[in-house]
Amino acid sequence: MRVTFGKPIAERQAVQQYLGEMARDVYALRLAVEDAARQVDEKGRAGIEADLCKLMAKDVTQRVTDNAMLVFGGLGYYREVPVQRFYRDARLNWLEEGTPSIQQITAAKNLLNGEYPYELDEQAVDHLDNPVDEYDSDGGNEYELSYEL
Repeated sequence: MRVTFGKPIAERQAVQQYLGEMARDVYALRLAVEDAARQVDEKGRAGIEADLCKLMAKDVTQRVTDNAMLVFGGLGYYREVPVQRFYRDARLNWLEEGTPSIQQITAAKNLLNGEYPYELDEQAVDHLDNPVDEYDSDGGNEYELSYEL
């Protein structure tokens, strides 16, 4: 175990924070991928879910490998330590599955076409089925705001 200034780095609060963030990110990404896989099993495709997973994977791999490099410090650059390879490979995610801007545009188009990566509640569905056609600028809006101090 690496020791700095007489103390194992695993006991340092900053390192523990990095590890907690890394675990959270990997866990969330795994859940997203499992959900997209379930969509493929059920519907035969995972349109927007796949786009969102790709975007999330790029962000997660970047954050996790950056934090791993911070934990390893200068040792992370040595070829004998696998974190340097993970760090370099994470950058390939920017190009492998399409640039992030392409994934964002594709996801946005799916959203605008009514494809959502989650179930809409009854109120949202009602709003989509019966949208307000025009904004009434004469004050005839059915919503009234009031503030009490």
